[in-house]
This record gives sequence, C-alpha cells and structure tokens, in this order.
Amino acid sequence: MPYNPMFVNGRKSPVDASEIPGTANSSHRSRPASPEKKIPESPLEESANKPTLSKCKFYTTFIFAVVALSSFSALLFLVPFIVDPALATLTSDFIENPIECKVVHSKYTLGASNCSWSSCREGCTRDIFDCHQILIEYTPLPEDLSMVTIQQKNNAETKIRAALFVNIKGCGYPPTVQCASWISEYGTNETTIPCHYSRSNSS
Repeated sequence: MPYNPMFVNGRKSPVDASEIPGTANSSHRSRPASPEKKIPESPLEESANKPTLSKCKFYTTFIFAVVALSSFSALLFLVPFIVDPALATLTSDFIENPIECKVVHSKYTLGASNCSWSSCREGCTRDIFDCHQILIEYTPLPEDLSMVTIQQKNNAETKIRAALFVNIKGCGYPPTVQCASWISEYGTNETTIPCHYSRSNSS
C-alpha cells in the first residue's frame, strides 16, 4: 500500500488546510494592494509656490488701498462742491418759479475791506480783492408776505431789497460760472431780470 500522509495506521490524519496549495487558507492567498503613498512636494516646489501667494496678497492689498484712497479723495471733493451747495439750496427754500426782479444797484468795487460779499466770483477758496455787488428789489408772492417787515408793510408797495448771487454760494468755476458774461446779462442798473428769492433768507 502506497504511503499517504493523510492515513496513519489506517486512519485519516487531519491536515492543516493552509499547507495544501490552492486552498482558501493557503499561505499563497492574495492580499489587497496597499494604497500608494503620496510623494511629498520637494522643497523647490514649495519655495516656488510661496512667491506666487505673496504676490497675490500684495496686489490685493494694493488694489484695496488705491480704491479706498480714491473714494476718500472723491468724498473730499464732493462735500464742498456738490453736497454742501445742495444742502444749502434745500434749507434756503427758494421759490420754484422765477419772478420779476429790478436791479437797483450794480457796482464794481476794489479793496478787500469793501468786498465782504460778491454777487459772482470765479473760485470759491481764493481771497477776493475786487468784487461786483448787485442789489435787486422784488415783490414776494402773496403766500410769502409774512416775511415782510412792519416797516416795509407801511410802504405803498411791498418790496424787498436783497443781494443777487449767481448761485447759492455766490461762486463757482468755469465753464459753469463765468462772471463776466453773467454780470453783463444781470448786472445792468434799472433793468428787470428773472430771479428766485429765498423764503428763509430775505437778504
């Protein structure tokens, strides 16, 4: 009888299945492949990415700084030339439709002491040493007679004398304000011109 390691003394001998090739428990069974390890970036690649990030931060900060500075400069420009005149116009409460006003005094004056006000001047920040002062007379609308003083009410005609200005500030910059042409049109004595008077300031 041929020798069989599974039979010893006529009995079947237990054999470890792992020792039999081809079985599920064999030492030659397959194992799952291990995940590939990520290769870390080299120091050269890391150093190449850092300058790009720094440049992005620098340009972003620079752009925001330029925008903030430009906005602040625009605000400083708008306040004295647009915002302030607009608010002054609202508080002065000018009449909507013009009425007839008569020029009773139009004079060109020299000297800073004589120019406490000017009907028109080009430039709102410079000192004035010469000025043109225009005074007009007008009759207020019936609904605005409450601002007429008692002395004026005793007169035969209810008239108010006031200074005439080219705009709410009395000044401006070319080409919007050109005093020479404006004075030649509205600064001739004994002429009648259209004007808007203020309900809150009759002077």
